[in-house]
Amino acid sequence: MKKTLISAALLAMFLPCSAADEEAEQLEKIRNAIDKDKDGEITHKEFMTHAVRWFGVKDGDKSGDLDIDEFGHGAFEKWDADKSDRVDPEEWEAMREAHFKVYDEDEDGSISKKEWKNFDPKRE
Repeated sequence: MKKTLISAALLAMFLPCSAADEEAEQLEKIRNAIDKDKDGEITHKEFMTHAVRWFGVKDGDKSGDLDIDEFGHGAFEKWDADKSDRVDPEEWEAMREAHFKVYDEDEDGSISKKEWKNFDPKRE
């Protein structure tokens, strides 16, 4: 019993780190996918090109806009500017433009590795 409790405690200690490590690794993969020229910086063009691609991926029914299930429940109401219960490509672009501005802390027109790592979508 004591051995089981110790094992469970050790597992609980390491799981959050493992989950955090996996999340950081996933974010790094996304950053690398967006940075097409592999110069370590994500330009506005690279960011917006990725956003257009990602819109197409999220638009599962290929309707040309995103419903709440495709978009995700988190900030749907904020980005559905016309309150149509759909996020259309223009609203999506406005959202991604806003995200780019938040990422680009020094406003130099690109997102550095540090800026990418510092981004927290909950702060906007």
